[in-house]
Amino acid sequence: DFDVAGKRARDIKERTNKPVVVGFGDSTGSDVKKLAGYVDGVVVGSALVRAVEQSSDREGAVRAVRALVKDLASGLRR
Repeated sequence: DFDVAGKRARDIKERTNKPVVVGFGDSTGSDVKKLAGYVDGVVVGSALVRAVEQSSDREGAVRAVRALVKDLASGLRR
């Protein structure tokens, strides 16, 4: 649950006064949006790897990664 993870991350940030990033299955702009209010960053490595692996060629991989990054970034816009 992204709300629970976000709240825990916020608690850690308040106790440590350090930047906090979360990465545990966040793979869409909607996921990023749910976390953005709580954390300083999100880790999306597995989502990017999946986008490449599911592509049949280099050009398709580039298009898939661009589309994914665009979607993920949309979660940060207010």
